[in-house]
Amino acid sequence: MTTDIYNLQTEAGHSWVEAGSGAPLVLVHGIGGTTDNWSPVLEALAQRYHVLAWSFPGYNGARALTSPRPEAADYADRLADFLRRRGIGPARVVGHSLGAVVVAALAGSCRELVSRLDLICPVVGAGNLPEAARSATQAARADEIRSGGMSQFAEARTESIVGPTAEDQDLRQIIATMAAIPAESYLQAWHMLCTADLLRLLVPGVMPVQVIGGDLDPVAPPDAVQSVAERLGVNPIILPGIGHFPTYEARDVLVDLLTAGL
Repeated sequence: MTTDIYNLQTEAGHSWVEAGSGAPLVLVHGIGGTTDNWSPVLEALAQRYHVLAWSFPGYNGARALTSPRPEAADYADRLADFLRRRGIGPARVVGHSLGAVVVAALAGSCRELVSRLDLICPVVGAGNLPEAARSATQAARADEIRSGGMSQFAEARTESIVGPTAEDQDLRQIIATMAAIPAESYLQAWHMLCTADLLRLLVPGVMPVQVIGGDLDPVAPPDAVQSVAERLGVNPIILPGIGHFPTYEARDVLVDLLTAGL
């Protein structure tokens, strides 16, 4: 039976997509995505879980954060507010890319809301870099976005971060999703990335954790994924021939990994 997939919902400053029934599965996208990035796997996951795909503040019509310089804790607090309003938790929580930083911060501050973590292509952040390097990295991306806009940025960036299994229609969808993100909300998330240190946020041994990466991912390269897994005391799952968007590039494999342990 096909599970109904609900349209984007907004309430109390939050924006999300919800589908299915059963144990809760919370999906958190990355900096260059939205809930749309879960669409290739949403129906399959909703046949096994009560799925809630949550939007970053400022994305998909969600209320933006007030600070231009937010940190991971600000995003985690907003996610915790959403889960409590929906009566969700403890839940299996999945973070893709920068979403991994958000869900790690949530697990650290609101342990009661999280039963398990799945980190997909996790970015480690730039918080461990010297201040000058962090500032230069942050300023360069801000200049690129403000001078060329999100559409130009998405066109220039996307093809280099996906693997060869992505079909042309998938590539166009990833680009369109990234291009539609409000620039200022993207730059708030970029500030969070530049100040975050995922390895410091992670606490080993407190809950089951799965770490997944792609061997062709330049955003979360295998050595970085390995460092995340080592911090948690687990073995990473590195998908061959896969770049930064396994929801498009490895749909069936990813669904199998996210339904493991049911």
